[in-house]
Amino acid sequence: MLFADFMSPFNEVWARPTLGDRFALALGFYLVFFVSAWDLSRAIYLLYFHPLATFSGPYKAALSIWWLYTLSKSGQTEEVLERLHKSTVCISHVPYRTTFNPVHRHTCT
Repeated sequence: MLFADFMSPFNEVWARPTLGDRFALALGFYLVFFVSAWDLSRAIYLLYFHPLATFSGPYKAALSIWWLYTLSKSGQTEEVLERLHKSTVCISHVPYRTTFNPVHRHTCT
């Protein structure tokens, strides 16, 4: 009885919503929206406006390094890079790296 009398003012305060459920929902919505907008703007930059965007290569490779990671996990990294180099002299295989075919010594355009 003594503990219940002591806790009754706290129960009334805790029962009131401080910021409400809608605040958490709105915060979650804004967080998802801004993260999606950031990812979309980064993808557009990497595909069209980055200095290495002029070099050919897979789109997945231009967006993330995970493309190369999945290739290395499967053990096909060298084969895929050789196949890509047969079609062009230099390729962009991760967002901030470009490889050149050592056989051809002319510039990449």
